[in-house]
Amino acid sequence: MYQPLTVFCATWNTGNAPPPEDITPWLPKADFDIYAIGAQECGYDPRDGYETCEDDWNGTLQKHFGEEDYVLLVAFSITPQVVDKWPDSETARLKTLLKNMSLEAAAEKKIQAEKDEFVAPGEIRISIFVKKTLRPHISSITSAIQTTGRLGGLSGNKGGLSVSFKVGNTRLAFFNAHLNAHTENLERRNQDTFAIFRGLKGSIPNFEPTQAHYCFFFGDLNYRVTLEHKETLDIIEQRNWEGLLKHDQLLDQISRGAALANFKEPPINFAPTFKVKRNQPLVYNGDRVPSYCDRILYKVYPGMQITSDLYSSIENIKTSDHKPVHCLFNIRFLPVKELPDSPEVVRQIVVSDLKATDLQTQSLEKPRLQVVICLSWNQHMTFASTGLNSRPSWKDTLTLDTANIPLVIFRNSYLVLGVRNVDTDQTTLLGESHIPLHTVLERPANFTLHLHQFALPHGVLTGKISCVTSPHV
Repeated sequence: MYQPLTVFCATWNTGNAPPPEDITPWLPKADFDIYAIGAQECGYDPRDGYETCEDDWNGTLQKHFGEEDYVLLVAFSITPQVVDKWPDSETARLKTLLKNMSLEAAAEKKIQAEKDEFVAPGEIRISIFVKKTLRPHISSITSAIQTTGRLGGLSGNKGGLSVSFKVGNTRLAFFNAHLNAHTENLERRNQDTFAIFRGLKGSIPNFEPTQAHYCFFFGDLNYRVTLEHKETLDIIEQRNWEGLLKHDQLLDQISRGAALANFKEPPINFAPTFKVKRNQPLVYNGDRVPSYCDRILYKVYPGMQITSDLYSSIENIKTSDHKPVHCLFNIRFLPVKELPDSPEVVRQIVVSDLKATDLQTQSLEKPRLQVVICLSWNQHMTFASTGLNSRPSWKDTLTLDTANIPLVIFRNSYLVLGVRNVDTDQTTLLGESHIPLHTVLERPANFTLHLHQFALPHGVLTGKISCVTSPHV
């Protein structure tokens, strides 16, 4: 039933310079199903034939792939916050020149934005190209923007973009991010990642945006190698990538659960991508420690198949102080329209005996906790939740109406669970996980789930789950 799908992810900090005439080494024309392309610091004077940098960038990509076989599914850039979002206390800071934009120019853009409902795009871009033959299988496209960076995001130089869509009944999510720079700003990078996930809207209401069968996170993440410059160059000369990566901030933070804790990265077998001298194959600048700033990570629901290949940097593209990076992923999708009829349907999911441990509730004065469960089938989403409780255990039995989902679909579905704190003003997300329903279809089962929220560990949820089936009428 499942069909293979190739997803090619690519990221490049272009260094505010136009790309070279030939970008094939970075984006090979290899008949892949999906190309997900992220760019950072992508702001340069448009070349002949284009009015804006954004038009130039996406026009160059479309010309590269051609219009016969590929369609541009979605393309957009990060949009800086406008001035009227700023508190009065920040007015003085707005006088700082940002990318040659004075306070007066920013104010003019604010007025124009209010008038035309438009603000100028920033320098972070995401573009998704898909095969034309795949396009009929794609639905439920969503996108979102979250700025971070200077002046709370007004500059548009840091932040994240997300695109999510279904291929058949399989959801994919893509994130392109540009995080805080410099070795000493490790904690600010972690905070940027948290802010991006927290600020972006996902495809499932009230759940975080990484809830997808396959999730890809890439960009100029700016995590650094924590060695001295000369020692780093010596290790690079030896091509001892494993030894160098022992001092990589990102891998260290993942192992500590401090950022992107539930994501994985393919093995790195290439040289650091930053900071290099322009117009040279691979010569490092003397004032920065060479580092793996440009990365591609992924996470998948349990049981979903994925392999990676071609994870590498492109040394012979020389226009930027970063080397571009790409990776091929082999995954699979469920083509709903071609599924056979099922003699049985699933009418309900029953969840009981819920208990959470190690929740991050220290900052809550009077916890009012609940568990929410969700099942998404095609365009239909169904939810159930417990009552509020001051302690992380619930006597409620949750019964979720599954709208008579055919058994063949149900076997390939997942139940998403989330723990929330609900008060009169807002809902705070405390942790999420998911259960592959084929594992609990035949008989009731106990479960133990490690919760994550915004890619950080957030405790454990235990309980019992069962399913109610009947013949199809």
